[in-house]
Amino acid sequence: MNSTAAQEVAPPASTASGPAQIVVNRDTGKMGSLCATELYVDGALVGRVQPGQSTTVLAPAEAKELLARPALESYICKKIYSLPQWERRAPLNGQSATFRYGFNAKGEPFMEATQ
Repeated sequence: MNSTAAQEVAPPASTASGPAQIVVNRDTGKMGSLCATELYVDGALVGRVQPGQSTTVLAPAEAKELLARPALESYICKKIYSLPQWERRAPLNGQSATFRYGFNAKGEPFMEATQ
């Protein structure tokens, strides 16, 4: 990825009211497999997900953004993924949504809305 701006994805439409249920499914594979994924809602850490696992977090109805990024716990994760260009963002707008998070063949993280 040549851009230093974080990639944004759009969430699917939802008719849910009250707290938004955010589901993140983490891919498995060689690339990025040493790094857990941290999940933030409006800047607050709300969860972590390991490769091959899923997690669900509740976000307040007024929540605006989900941010996912590699956890910087190991030396290799710090060395490779410490720059903001590896963050992935998605607008929430108080809606429930499901996302897939993983790494492509070049080692770049991605996050996409799913149904």
